[in-house]
Amino acid sequence: MHCMLGSKVNWKKVGSILAQNCNRRIFTVDARNHGDSPHTLEHNSMLMASDILEFMQAHGYKKAAVLGHGMGGRATMYLALNSPDWVERIVILDVSPVGRPQDPITMEQIFILMKGIEIPNNLTLPEGLDMMSKLFSKVMDYSENVNFILKNLRKKPNGE
Repeated sequence: MHCMLGSKVNWKKVGSILAQNCNRRIFTVDARNHGDSPHTLEHNSMLMASDILEFMQAHGYKKAAVLGHGMGGRATMYLALNSPDWVERIVILDVSPVGRPQDPITMEQIFILMKGIEIPNNLTLPEGLDMMSKLFSKVMDYSENVNFILKNLRKKPNGE
């Protein structure tokens, strides 16, 4: 599972390579409140771990090797600790069960910035992405990070 503000798209190529080299079926999924997954008011590692378990049950898997990156790593650790019979092994990337020093811009600051931005309904998705990219580039150093965050921008069916 991907990290905060990531999506299943981030792991598509890696998943394809793993499937070929490991002779396994690989799924890349969007975490709740990301990409194509349902957006809910509740969001935490425990709920995401139960989402992984529900996905496994829905697809008939009794055990799985689960890879988690960042936020997805925390959910994966929670799944392994609380439902060990369902987990064959885990791979955890870029996160630890203990704290770490703060990044130059925190996730909370990114969320505050995102909440404060109004994208006019008449803009196309590419125009909205361009507008957001310019705003985020003012507070973030790396264009890769900006592009990564913007992968979650969607236009709703009602045009919002």
